[in-house]
Amino acid sequence: MGAGFTNVNRRGDLPGMMNPPPGNGKNIYSVTIGVNLPIFRRKYDAAVLEATEDFLAARESYRHSVNAVEVSIRSVGFRIQTIQDQISLFENPLLPQAEQALRSAEAAYSTGQLGVLDLLDSERVLLEVQLALAQLRSDYMKALAEMERAIGAPFPEVKP
Repeated sequence: MGAGFTNVNRRGDLPGMMNPPPGNGKNIYSVTIGVNLPIFRRKYDAAVLEATEDFLAARESYRHSVNAVEVSIRSVGFRIQTIQDQISLFENPLLPQAEQALRSAEAAYSTGQLGVLDLLDSERVLLEVQLALAQLRSDYMKALAEMERAIGAPFPEVKP
């Protein structure tokens, strides 16, 4: 529905005063009424179907993203735990054993019971254990950085 009003002024020019048009200076009033009939309903049904499909696709994409984040977090978490176990193994039995073996080899070398190659071999084993432990600590810190990226938040200071 609608209503309208138009204010019409009289013509003030000489030709308009000598021969005025019909309705000169009469205001115009109007009323309109309209009705929409959904004759072509298929067009609207197609738009509703498209919007529904877009919503379902967006929801599936969201689920896929959530699953990808969960898999990433679990994978990195498992790797962090594995590296922690390996660090514990190197720090507790392996490193002390390698140090003890080197001290024993040094003592045997100083008494002449062991050759220089055996002493160097003990030093090499200790060095390899120390290098492997340093590599594990590096891998641990890299895994923590990956976990930060996966969860999207900084990880608290952690000592391997």
